[in-house]
Amino acid sequence: MKPVNRDDFEAGNLVRVIGNVHDPNLPDHRTGIIVEMLPNPNGNISDQANIMFSNWKILKFHVCHLRKLP
Repeated sequence: MKPVNRDDFEAGNLVRVIGNVHDPNLPDHRTGIIVEMLPNPNGNISDQANIMFSNWKILKFHVCHLRKLP
């Protein structure tokens, strides 16, 4: 598997959560939109993102669990 670069992700990207991640609020299609890349404590952009899904739930994922869709 290719390493994930956090710089490949930004708010507005359509993404899919990969198959080995589970959350009761995650829809079956696992597709959502990044609404925010989260800052880390020193103020830099981190490698975590808030993703909004079609059920209006916003969940936080590390970018290694995401695949950017075209």
